[in-house]
Amino acid sequence: MISGANSAGKPTTIRVNDDGTLLVGGGSGAASDQVQGNVAAGTTDVGNPVKVGGEYLTTLPTLTNGQRGDMMLSSRSELLVSLYSSGTSITGAANNADAIAAGSTASTLRTFSFNGLFNGTTWDRARGNTAGSFVERTAFFAETATLLAASATLTGATRDNTGVAGGVGTRYKNFVAEVFTDQAGTLYIDKSTDGTTWRQAATAAVAAGVNAQLSVIMTVRYYRMRYVNGATTQTVFLPTTALVA
Repeated sequence: MISGANSAGKPTTIRVNDDGTLLVGGGSGAASDQVQGNVAAGTTDVGNPVKVGGEYLTTLPTLTNGQRGDMMLSSRSELLVSLYSSGTSITGAANNADAIAAGSTASTLRTFSFNGLFNGTTWDRARGNTAGSFVERTAFFAETATLLAASATLTGATRDNTGVAGGVGTRYKNFVAEVFTDQAGTLYIDKSTDGTTWRQAATAAVAAGVNAQLSVIMTVRYYRMRYVNGATTQTVFLPTTALVA
């Protein structure tokens, strides 16, 4: 033991081990030589609590399994905290793509939710426009626009609704065929259950120089347009189709 006096003149005793190391109490007891809090949990705070510090590093450390690490601080002494899920870092997103400045939500962790629509095999994201309104899905196609000779026929490409019996996976509701040409003719929509055997679903007469559109509610998986030219060779021809939700 080493005896002495503290700053107030009161006698004090320092105890050391046989090897000369300082003897310090341990455990969770209430001895004066044990490091402990000044009040118990759940009670009113009093006194001067022990400060807890961290370390600021311009390059953060990479620990290995079983290593102990220091709390990391920013250059402003802010505690650095990262969100993780199964070892993967979660990043808070901030942008002004919707014309709302990111700074207006500086104190908020912004989260985004993407609703999905199942197409029978995978999930597609439900989309909206820049005004925030939901936009129904539309897929449009330019058909082969080769000019047709008198009485010639254009048979459009097969369009697959990807739907199955019972409606599971159905993505679209209507099939639309549209044509503009400088010669009169006839516009058809054909449908098929297997993409091989076709049946006529709708027809419309097309006047020269007048845009014509034909639409049907889809009741099978496959659709296509078909156009039969009149008695005069075309000089203008614009055939298009669309799948509309």
